[in-house]
Amino acid sequence: MSLYDPDPAAIPVGTPFIRQLSQRDLSLQIPVDHVPKPGVALTPACFAHRAYEDASASKCFSNLLATGFDRIEADLFWDGTRDVWSLCPVQLGNVAVDNPTARNRHVRERRGNDRLGKRQASTSLSMLQPSGHRHTTTPLPTLVSISTTLTLGTATGSTAPTASAPPGAGTLIQVGPYSCTTTVDLQLLTGIISGHLGSTQFNTNATLKFLVLNLHAAAPASDPTGSGAAPANPDLLSNILNSQVSDYLYTPSDLARERADLNATGSWFGGLRTYQSNPAYYDITQTGDVYSTPDGWPGESFVELGLAKRLFTSYGRVDPQLSAYNFSGDASTIFGANYLQKTPPVTIDSNGQVGSGCFFDPGVYSVSRVNDSWATAVTTLDPTNSQTISLHVGNLTDCGISPLLNQTLNGQTADENPELYIQYARSTIWSWGPGEPHNATDGQGFQAHDYRCAVLNATSGFWATENCGRSYRSACRRPDAVYEWSISNAPAQYMNAQITCPAGTDFDAPRTALENTYLLHTLQQTLAQTGLTGVNDELLWVNFNDLDIPQCWVTGVNATCPYVNKHSGSQEIIVPTIAAVVVFVLAFLTILVKCAANRQQSKRRRRRGDDGWDYEGVPS
Repeated sequence: MSLYDPDPAAIPVGTPFIRQLSQRDLSLQIPVDHVPKPGVALTPACFAHRAYEDASASKCFSNLLATGFDRIEADLFWDGTRDVWSLCPVQLGNVAVDNPTARNRHVRERRGNDRLGKRQASTSLSMLQPSGHRHTTTPLPTLVSISTTLTLGTATGSTAPTASAPPGAGTLIQVGPYSCTTTVDLQLLTGIISGHLGSTQFNTNATLKFLVLNLHAAAPASDPTGSGAAPANPDLLSNILNSQVSDYLYTPSDLARERADLNATGSWFGGLRTYQSNPAYYDITQTGDVYSTPDGWPGESFVELGLAKRLFTSYGRVDPQLSAYNFSGDASTIFGANYLQKTPPVTIDSNGQVGSGCFFDPGVYSVSRVNDSWATAVTTLDPTNSQTISLHVGNLTDCGISPLLNQTLNGQTADENPELYIQYARSTIWSWGPGEPHNATDGQGFQAHDYRCAVLNATSGFWATENCGRSYRSACRRPDAVYEWSISNAPAQYMNAQITCPAGTDFDAPRTALENTYLLHTLQQTLAQTGLTGVNDELLWVNFNDLDIPQCWVTGVNATCPYVNKHSGSQEIIVPTIAAVVVFVLAFLTILVKCAANRQQSKRRRRRGDDGWDYEGVPS
């Protein structure tokens, strides 16, 4: 039995699914440190009521993962009385639970999840079975009312009591303001993550996840709101991670090895074209025939499709009491403190406008002067105002910054009411406007052969579907200048957009929110300079279409859809709203490519010169 069990409402279907999938595909070859991802801190999102219980924690974690929160920040507390990394802030001691049924249930679930989480060396593909109903937002019953509660004495040296629990129910232990079960710990968290990664490994809901671990010392039961003492020899976090999610981990050792020899066989620089990470975002040095980088990162295409990895982990904040922790013991598995996130100074007003810290800088195009990798900012929101949430989150994303939710929305956790959390995550969609992309066959008056191409709207700043036969000007840029755009002088139909671009530029589409912000500025500036004010002048072709198969958006006029219905062989993309099976063909092809790579030696590739870089985001 998998511990991953989200509400149906948390799983994107229909248009939200297409929006998320197509935007992920756009950025597949952008280094992962330059792609903003929505983040969430688990403590306020799941434990706002100070109740740390298995069922609600599992539902909360599952909802956040399914919704699209790709950056998860978890507070871990070393409980020396039980030798465990717990999510509960207080030591629980050796509490004897006279309920073998409940105790053994957790053991069986853990072991069962371990088996499910381990991927077999097989070419069989996992299936996605979507639900046909939506979640209602009726608050859950109070946790204590449905669980046996134990209260620890506060006197020093008091003996932890023993109590019986009803069969199949968890046992909450009340310690001061906290109520915790003994099994809400790092293994529960990684078990849920493993279940999520396993259930999405071979379908189009697959994305990279980033887990940041804040390390604390659990407070003693005699002073549950106080500070914990320096622990002696806490267990290595890497041992737990490797036992639960090792197959999915992309590690510091992986990164160091690949950075040292970029043109090695199967690398993210000199390997397959669809796995190549755009080198415009990082520095490259050459020693003899060997290319290396001090600061480069692979793109999601290489990590997810080339290596079948899905998870990065790092330390976040570390309490002084944990300063003696054996970090070197984890060095090959866990990235260093704040290695996967930086917090540049950012100000944002009550209207959601970013006052300072935005990486958009008009007229400045050099990546090193524009952007900062892993940039993250904590949002401060009116949790009852959905419009405020969208503005804050959207504007930070447009500035090239990953928004991090560090508060409880509307007083409800993500298991009680996932709707606001869903909106938060979906507000990081920077490409498509509300309701877009329209399904060409959705019965809203769109002709299937017409509305299959994307335009940028100069007023809204978002993309929309448009009739490919109409004539608009085109988005163009040099292959080696990710932020420097130009607008074609003449309008043309989508199929002829390339020939209208200035010499040395290509018809293209933004791959990140910040790239889109630069394109929008260039378009608005061009309109102001030329005095063009017509409705058609505000629309600009971007190189994105679903001409091959409806709802499957790709870059390139003649690009083909990488997703097919394997079982029926029909030439249309199958999404959760219209079918029960979604097959991620690229994952299957990855297995074949790896086998072929073992039989032949890849050609070495050197960075191009004057003609720059072939910028491809979507496999075709």
